Amino acid sequence: MQHDEKTNKLLTEALDKLELAINEIIRRENSKEKYNISKLGRAIGLITEFQKQTFPKKTKLKSSSPTDLASTPILTERQKEKIAKLTKDEVNNIDKLLLKNITPQWQKVAKIVGISMFSSPLKIKDIPDIYYAQRIEKMAKKGIIESQGNLQSMRHSEVRTINKK
Repeated sequence: MQHDEKTNKLLTEALDKLELAINEIIRRENSKEKYNISKLGRAIGLITEFQKQTFPKKTKLKSSSPTDLASTPILTERQKEKIAKLTKDEVNNIDKLLLKNITPQWQKVAKIVGISMFSSPLKIKDIPDIYYAQRIEKMAKKGIIESQGNLQSMRHSEVRTINKK
């Protein structure tokens, strides 16, 4: 049993590091040209799926500490200006893209944001990852998708499509 706990802990640490890598890539300018972030997203998905099958008792997402919340980035004035210029159609297209990448399995918001931003056929430039996460939060509040964890922090929240029974 102790071996299983250690393995599960190592997998969880690997997931955390992959998510940090995705967030770092997202924040860099022109990183889309250097990295194929969707491969990192798929790696996270594969590890998560393996972990869920091997260790069915999924621990609750840890709540964000005040330190985590303090490190949650806020929009700059320039970013707010860019977002304010988005048309209603562009916002709807972002939402559709995000929904396309949300599955019935729980996935980290950071993963969905990263995959959506870098696999996007939309030609919307300079819209930050924070905005995509905010759109996911709005969809969760409207009941369009399910969420768990702290949606103010992409790394500490997960979403999935609503499972209709």
